Amino acid sequence: MKTKESGFYFLIGILLLFGVAVYRMFAPFIIALVTAFVLWQLLEPMFERTVSVVRNRRLASLMSCLVIVALVIVPLAFVGTIATKEAINLYQNSDYEAGSVLDFEKKIIDFVARNFVINGLTDGQSIDSIGSELNLGEIAKKGLEIGMNLLKFGYEQTTQILFMTFIMLFVLYYLFLEGNNFVAYIFRLSPLNDREENMLWSKMLSMTKATIKGTLFIGLIQGVMGGISFWTLGVGAPFLLGVIMAIFSALPLIGPIAVWLPVVIWLLVGGETVKALILLFIGSLVIGSVDNLLRPKLVGKETALHPIWVLIGTLGGIMQFGIMGFVIGPVIMTIFIALLEMFEKKIKNKRLNPS
Repeated sequence: MKTKESGFYFLIGILLLFGVAVYRMFAPFIIALVTAFVLWQLLEPMFERTVSVVRNRRLASLMSCLVIVALVIVPLAFVGTIATKEAINLYQNSDYEAGSVLDFEKKIIDFVARNFVINGLTDGQSIDSIGSELNLGEIAKKGLEIGMNLLKFGYEQTTQILFMTFIMLFVLYYLFLEGNNFVAYIFRLSPLNDREENMLWSKMLSMTKATIKGTLFIGLIQGVMGGISFWTLGVGAPFLLGVIMAIFSALPLIGPIAVWLPVVIWLLVGGETVKALILLFIGSLVIGSVDNLLRPKLVGKETALHPIWVLIGTLGGIMQFGIMGFVIGPVIMTIFIALLEMFEKKIKNKRLNPS
């Protein structure tokens, strides 16, 4: 005998079944979807201003997408092309670079021998034996091979990247037009009350915007400053190093020091003491201060996550979702913490009002 309750549970089961199928279809496009959502939230004010000028929402949405292509996608493609060329050139000269590293290895040993007491390291251990143990040339060769394999993978993924970019722009076009209606529909399906829904939504948006402003913008500034510094000081592959510095600046507790400090050591041991001191000054006092000066102004109190949650969310997000994980991870962590707070309040209310 059919009842309303059995029909309700059957409907839930069917929804779960088809929900899993829909998720599996959406999963390959998660990066494109998240990117479209982030850009929609950041650029919605620009879209609304465009609507007020052109008086046509579809035209305004198309114009907003074209602006993103011109100001975001094309510059990223340009940066990626130059960085790739420098990396390929570096690999093609790998034999020369490996020789330079071997020479650098000898300079390190001489530098240590001149400036530090190493005779007491171990009995019978000579400077040459230390050099053979370092084997920096082999390490450099392996590093260059790994880098070239990554470049090869990037070339092989070019078609997929272009396809994902198209998907992202397609979704973004309709988010500009109907995104608020979609969010309202999700809220109508939610069993949470309005206050809880608004809290979750506001925290998610705050973390998204804070991550973009506090990570991408600061990383861009530090990468540009680092690239200009490397180019001015005559360091090889300055564009590539600047891109790597911008990427490392997004990683908590690591930052751009992981790029400029090894270059300082390279210059110092290579006898370029003045250049090494200049780069040390720029890296520690100029590039390093960018984060401390700009992050509080750009991010403010939009996110109150503990640094541990930010670190785990960022690194875990990157490992699970790729480059966009630095946004997805902290947002997921923020929603999780907010849900825990809601659960805590409900438990307290239930204890105070057991009936």
